[in-house]
Order: sequence, then structure tokens, then C-alpha cells
Amino acid sequence: MRKNKLAIISNESDLCMNITHSNSTVGLDLFFPNNTDELNTVNANIVVVDLNDKTISAFNINKSGFILIGVMNRLNKHIERKARESGYDIIFTKSMLIKNYKTIINQILNA
Repeated sequence: MRKNKLAIISNESDLCMNITHSNSTVGLDLFFPNNTDELNTVNANIVVVDLNDKTISAFNINKSGFILIGVMNRLNKHIERKARESGYDIIFTKSMLIKNYKTIINQILNA
């Protein structure tokens, strides 16, 4: 059985640190690719992408075999619609993901 991996694509240090802290109870291997092009080399089960980060090509990800989660600062219907059209499986606010991290990850892994 392969080890579960989570890739986080964000330039926001608070988000990355909070996910890292929350992950300590879940135990996924974490990766922090510099851009979406590096996803092919990571082989992650779950990918979290910061939809508010304009330096990331968040809506041009070639999804292949992983759960794609988009996070944003505040709910925004325009960004949410664009993310759904781009193949995102789940969209949360950043605070919602952090607050419910363990439950969300366990439900994804056990689905």
C-alpha cells in the first residue's frame, strides 16, 4: 500500500504552517511544490491549492488520480464556479479546512 501524500500549493506561510500543524494528528506525507507543473513528480493523493494566489495557475491543473481541493480566504461564488469548472472536487474557505482538517482528510481517505 502506498503512503498517503498531500501536496499544498500556496505562497501563504500561515496556511502552510496551519496545515502542517493540523497534519501532525493525521500523518500524511506533506509536499510543497513551487507550482502546479511539479504535481506530476509528487504523486500525491490529495492536492490543496490556494485559489486566491494570483501567482499560481490554479485553474490550469492537469488533474490525474488525486482529489483536488481549492481553498480561498472568503467564499466567492465567481471563484467557486471557476474552480468547479476546472475540475476541483472540493472547495472550502481556508479557515474551514484548518478547523476541520482531520475530519475532512479522514473522510477523503476512507471514501
